[in-house]
Amino acid sequence: MYIEGKLANLYNFQELGLRALRRPALDKIDNLNLAMKERKSVVLKNYRSNSGTLKDRLVEPFHLDVELDTLQAFDIEIRETRHYKLARIERVEVTDQKWQGGGYIAEKTDVFRIVKNEQVMVHLKLKAQAHNYLTEQYPKSISEIHPSSEPQTWDFESKVNKDFLGLSNFILANTEHVEIVYPLALKEHIKEKIKAFLSKLE
Repeated sequence: MYIEGKLANLYNFQELGLRALRRPALDKIDNLNLAMKERKSVVLKNYRSNSGTLKDRLVEPFHLDVELDTLQAFDIEIRETRHYKLARIERVEVTDQKWQGGGYIAEKTDVFRIVKNEQVMVHLKLKAQAHNYLTEQYPKSISEIHPSSEPQTWDFESKVNKDFLGLSNFILANTEHVEIVYPLALKEHIKEKIKAFLSKLE
């Protein structure tokens, strides 16, 4: 019922004309949900990797997060669990091949779409520019942001991957508009990133 409810919302969004949730995207979501329900493999047609290479991927899909634009699936060719961005999939073809494996457990994914079970809580104070950047680039962060006690500032409190991947890039891109409240490990991480960059300028 939870998945059906989310899909119903997606169809409502489609009626509002949102490009990302029009027919092609909804077809991919429908096919992935069908494959997971029936425990069937799918072909991710022309999946675009970070290098720009297009390749079909035969996978066993077991966890879909539409809000994060991510699919967790077992790649049959390389025999590993991988994570795929829905936007990089041209289309999804459901096969008649039943899963070879099973018992898959989805890993935790933070608002920056980084998949890692080891997570830590962070707290940032955001000014308007950082707030807008974060919510526009990473929409799932909206539920983790609340108005601060100071006008035109917001608190972002969320669990993120312990290596601060994604988060550190966001902070460095908005240094004038972000204050790190905690943890200390994040402050030290950002200091090291800045030191490494400054050394390249010498």
